[in-house]
Amino acid sequence: MIAPALHFPGTCAEAHELYKKAFNMTVNNIKYNYEAPPDYNADELTDENRNLVLHSECDICGTRINMSDSETIIIGNNINLNVFLSSEDDVRRAYDILKARGIIDTELAPQFWSPLYCALQDRFGIHWQIMVE
Repeated sequence: MIAPALHFPGTCAEAHELYKKAFNMTVNNIKYNYEAPPDYNADELTDENRNLVLHSECDICGTRINMSDSETIIIGNNINLNVFLSSEDDVRRAYDILKARGIIDTELAPQFWSPLYCALQDRFGIHWQIMVE
């Protein structure tokens, strides 16, 4: 399955409310920065970032959309395609193929939400987040 991922500069909760009104969007799962395991965040939790959206799974018109806040977005790179694969081997294969002449954002590694995850930009400038469902 492929799902678009939308990243916001600290305004994801506002976007949730707007899209709920505009599209009857539902938020099926949401995690905030303060809910991450202690070893997950490289940055220290502060009053400013603790309530930012780390990950949300939403439904807009029957399509899964992932949404989160990110401190590093630049308008134009705030949309990613999330690919959910059935095995770690499939994730490794896709990662190995796409990283050639690409830019790795997050090395292939387990995350608390997936046994194996990576984020990268392929040689065509497309941003991918690949993980085991």
